[in-house]
Amino acid sequence: MSSDFQRPTDKLKPTLGGDTVGKAKDNIAQLTEMLEQESPKTEFGRLGFDTDAHYDKATNTITIAEDYRNTMEQEPALLDPLLAHERVHAAYQSDDPVDEASLQAYVDEEMAAYQAEYDAWQRIKPQYTSPEDRAALDPAGKELVGRYEFKMNQIEEAGWESYRTQLEQQYRERM
Repeated sequence: MSSDFQRPTDKLKPTLGGDTVGKAKDNIAQLTEMLEQESPKTEFGRLGFDTDAHYDKATNTITIAEDYRNTMEQEPALLDPLLAHERVHAAYQSDDPVDEASLQAYVDEEMAAYQAEYDAWQRIKPQYTSPEDRAALDPAGKELVGRYEFKMNQIEEAGWESYRTQLEQQYRERM
């Protein structure tokens, strides 16, 4: 990744400290504009239990769990790992696996999505892991940080190849 890479949320102002109301209002206006212009379309909505975000190929839409709307307004960069993961799915445009060949392609996609999520988390992690920074987050933001830490620790402890094997087994059982 080049050093001139900029995430859309880099244009937003962190709301921790200072004029939080003014920064939040500015961020909401910018986020609204970004969400309307971005492809795939991004929206908030109700998702199933334990689902933070989902890409819908039919509508070319990333849906972020409604619980994270306030997090987006307070600390938009905290959603970067979720968005990175779902944008990989948007790029691949795959269907659910139906046989061994499509399973391997699906797991390749999922691994690319987890790698994107992992990389995004590593970039923003220092901003959210101190007790002081975490205390300033809303409950959903704290929960999301915990989910990232749990998932990324699972991957690091298992190793990428072992994690891939676990995913293959999970998806094979669902076919």
